[in-house]
Amino acid sequence: MNDAHLHLIVNHFPVVAPVLGLLVFIAGYATRSAVIKRVACALFIFGAVAALAAGATGERAEEATEHLPGFSHQLIHEHEEAAEVFIISSYILGFAAALGLWVNYKKYRLTALVNLIILVCAIVTIVLSARAGTTGGEIHHTEIRGG
Repeated sequence: MNDAHLHLIVNHFPVVAPVLGLLVFIAGYATRSAVIKRVACALFIFGAVAALAAGATGERAEEATEHLPGFSHQLIHEHEEAAEVFIISSYILGFAAALGLWVNYKKYRLTALVNLIILVCAIVTIVLSARAGTTGGEIHHTEIRGG
């Protein structure tokens, strides 16, 4: 298994985790269950850790693929730029989720505000993940490239 293969395996986790986390978070609101919201926060934290792994493997995957015929340095650059913003957003979401777990555990009055921040961060992260995922897919999948 080379670095590009490893990146292809790990890069899906930080994209899927916020989506699942948001669905679980909404279920937690609907059922008014703090436990379900904590599970969502754990998914968001997992997504942030997975984003770290995806970023680390992405650098090595670029080195492994940039010399191959048919690969566009421009597409790799666009993906790298989108992925960097997405990774930062994932870290912010992971931090907000960790804060949410702590605030919820301590039963502070800020819980509702922190939950709102988590919700907004999750939505932003999901939007950014779509861009990073699409630009990553365009590197190899010519059928999804625009124009």
